[in-house]
Amino acid sequence: MSGRIEIKYGIHPSPFGWCLIGITERGISTLSFLETKNESRAVKIIRETWPDVKIIRDSKKAHSYIQKIFSARQNNKNIPFFLKGTDFQMKVWKALRAIPKGETRSYAEIARKIGSPKAVRAVGTACGKNPIAFLIPCHRVLNSEGGLGGYRWRLKRKKEILAWEKR
Repeated sequence: MSGRIEIKYGIHPSPFGWCLIGITERGISTLSFLETKNESRAVKIIRETWPDVKIIRDSKKAHSYIQKIFSARQNNKNIPFFLKGTDFQMKVWKALRAIPKGETRSYAEIARKIGSPKAVRAVGTACGKNPIAFLIPCHRVLNSEGGLGGYRWRLKRKKEILAWEKR
């Protein structure tokens, strides 16, 4: 590779609908739920975060990752990522990864955990910018009243994922 990042991607079904995955040689760079299997939309999603990369369709590689990620027996803690975000976003995303499967936290709890107790709204914004659905579990974050709050990939899907993880 001549210094240019390559992202290999594919679109595959998951337990929660169509799923786009983008993978670099350093790890997963994109994991997003889609409403339909739409190639041009998928490429656009990757380009939103990674405007200058070479994008290559590789359904076989993508499918193998999707199978591992959504296996009920899989511990996804060891799957490598290649993320792009601010220092604050990285702190939030790291804190989200520490939430055990089947448990939830509030936006305020995450803000306290990262040492920014007044940054509750900023935590919500960082969750909304999360480029790796499910593996960086922003779906495990609830509002202070215990309600679902928001979810980039639809609240119905957030409910389904939380129920699936509790089983």
